[in-house]
Formats: sequence, C-alpha cells, structure tokens
Amino acid sequence: MNYPETFSWAAIGRIVATIFAIYLIWNSISVFIVILISLIMAVALYPMARKLHSWRIPKILSILLVIILLLIPLVALVLVTALAFTKQFPQVVTLLAPILAKFGIMPSSIETTITGYLQGNFSTFLTSTKEIGLALLSVFTAIFLAFYFMLDADHLFSLFTGLFPKQKRLQARNLSMEIGEVVGQYIRGNLVISLICIALIYGGLALLHIPFALPLAIFTGIMDLLPVIGPVLGALPALVLGFAISPLYGILVLVLYIAYKELEDVIISPIIYNKALKLSAALIFISVVIGAGVFGVIGAFLALPVAASIPVIIKYKEAMMAKDGE
Repeated sequence: MNYPETFSWAAIGRIVATIFAIYLIWNSISVFIVILISLIMAVALYPMARKLHSWRIPKILSILLVIILLLIPLVALVLVTALAFTKQFPQVVTLLAPILAKFGIMPSSIETTITGYLQGNFSTFLTSTKEIGLALLSVFTAIFLAFYFMLDADHLFSLFTGLFPKQKRLQARNLSMEIGEVVGQYIRGNLVISLICIALIYGGLALLHIPFALPLAIFTGIMDLLPVIGPVLGALPALVLGFAISPLYGILVLVLYIAYKELEDVIISPIIYNKALKLSAALIFISVVIGAGVFGVIGAFLALPVAASIPVIIKYKEAMMAKDGE
C-alpha cells in the first residue's frame, strides 16, 4: 500500500526558518520595539509632511520641518519631564510612606526598606551615563528611522503591496492607506488629549495646593494614553496624597479627576476625534492587557494602534465579502 507523502523538505525548511525568525525577533525585542515606535511616529506625522509638500515645499524639507517643529520638541518635553519626575518621585514616596505606615497600610520596617530602595535606584539611574546614553541613542534612532520611513514612504509602500498577488494589490493598498489614516489620527488625537489632561490636572492640583502637582499631572497625562485602566491608575497617586493631607483635600482631588474625565469624554474627545473613530472599549482593554503582558508598559501603549486598526480591517473584510456575494 502506498501512503501519500505527508511532509517535504521544503515544508520543514519553512518551519525551521519561521522558528529561527521568531527566535531572532524575540531576542532582539528592544530593536523591534524601536522600529515599531518609529513606524508609528512616521504614520502619525506623515500626513502633516505631505500637506506641507502640497504647498510646493520640497519633500525632504517638509519632513524636516515636521520633525524639527513637532517631533523633537515633543521628545525633548518627554525627556525633561521624565527626568523631573524621576527626581521628585522618591520625595513623593518618602512623604507617603510614613502616612501609609501611620494608618497601618505599610509596616514601618517595609516603609524604610522601600523608601531606601527607590531612592537608591533612582539615584543610580540618574547618575548612570550608560543607561542615559542608551536611552538617548534609542530616541535618536527612532527619530532617524521615522525620518527615513517618511522620506521613502512611497517606495516602502510599493514594496509592501508587492508582496501580495497582482489581483490583491489594489485592495491591500486601499486597506493600508485607511489603516494608516485611522492609526495616525488616533495617535495624534491621543497626544493632544494627553497634553490637555496634563495642563488641566496641573492647574487643578496647583489651585488645591497639592504637593508635587507637576509630576502628578505628568503621570496622569501619560496614564491617560491608556484607555479604561489609564485614568484610574493616573488618579491613584494624587488621591493618596490628597487624602493623606486631609479627607477634604482627598474629596476635592477626587472631584477634580471625575470632573476632568467627564469633560474629556463628553467634550474633548469628540472634538479632537471629530467622531471619526468609534473603538470598542472591550477591544481596547483586551489589546492593552495582551500588549502589557507580552512587552510590558511599552507594549500596552503600542497596543493602541493595533486596537485602532482592527475595526478598519473588519469593516474592509465585510465590504469585500458583500462585494463577492453580489
């Protein structure tokens, strides 16, 4: 009896190559994340560069203007505020630890250990030129790659669509352009909302005379980029500090955060997004959880563009199936 051949050397070779590629990507995950971040930045900024180019400004100059006027100041702001936050965070911990121990939430022995550990590690980070140098190198690498992606966008896009069969290339091109538009709009909108959040929360905390208002507001704005769980995480440090001062201050801080959340949901988000993006909260939450579980905090942020693109893919797939059924 002749049995059909169930495998071939070519199939085994493809499996081995796939496993090897996954192994390389997994062991080069930091490089992969930098490339992904630069690609997301390019997708978000390229429409602005294309708009400048339509005004008869040379393409390379349009891209440079966008990077110099928007990207570099934004990166500089993040680096400066992150440095200020890391400097003041141990002081916040030192202030909160005795209060938490007083209410029995944290034993005094653990309080001393945690406070010393955080202060020591933050001091080491701030004085370590190696870590700072690597972080700056990653930032400049991401900016350079974003510049290259925007400069050679048409060629790279043609290479990507060339991977598909000829009869599918137009569909792949249309889908990719729509995903890029939605993801870019979502990222730009999130960044604008985050900046508004920082400004309003800082103003509110400053009016209430809450200590460390600026780092608390920055932390809130960064966490606000994470939907569903972000606003809750962003409010916790300010709430703990407010209630540590007095119950009245804690209630006022709680009212501030609830009022801002309502303002963001009812007025700010619809204006920024212009009701063009309708994302499922459950889908976003699942994407954030998966991204955080695989790649940590950075993965949670990178999961947002994925969540924004999934409805576009589903809608496009449904349209194609309806067209084929006609």
